[in-house]
Amino acid sequence: VDGVRLVRGEPRLVAVFLDEYHVDASATSRVREAVAHFVDQDLAPTDLLVVMKPLDSILTIRLTTDRADAHRAIETFEGRRGSYEPRNTYEREFMAGTPPRIEAARIQVALSAINALTLQLGSMGDRRKTLVVVTEEIGRPDRRRGQDLPTLDTIVRSANRANVSVYPIDPGETPRPAAADPRSDSFQVLAGETDGR
Repeated sequence: VDGVRLVRGEPRLVAVFLDEYHVDASATSRVREAVAHFVDQDLAPTDLLVVMKPLDSILTIRLTTDRADAHRAIETFEGRRGSYEPRNTYEREFMAGTPPRIEAARIQVALSAINALTLQLGSMGDRRKTLVVVTEEIGRPDRRRGQDLPTLDTIVRSANRANVSVYPIDPGETPRPAAADPRSDSFQVLAGETDGR
């Protein structure tokens, strides 16, 4: 990732979030290859890394120099945008219903996971951390009374408190169109307000 600075003698702290729910199946192999290349070629052996997907437990977030866990997560990544067939008990029981309802739940799961990953990075001291978010879209959840669930703004606040720069990466085949108002583009908001790109 361009712009990730290495302080002499200090390993970088890097997390990669692979948003399976918001990447098309056609981009699966492209994402696997690009992220594996980033891990193998762009990170130093001493850099600490974790790769996470939406339904991974926050209890398993552990940054390490061992790349085996990262490669397992990368190899099992599968884009599922628009495919709503449940694949596990959680999805069957808590993310069921019509496609719009499932999509709303997926947005919330992804935002919650990104926020949890940001907070975990924040627990690792004051130095700068990097979070790479691989997704074709960063959804905005429906606001419901009485719910205190993470939003894009929550993630920005968490990232700034935790000294985390966010680098959203769109693996889609067509370039992202420039938004007329940058404040309406979730990628620009997330990167721009956290000193990422």
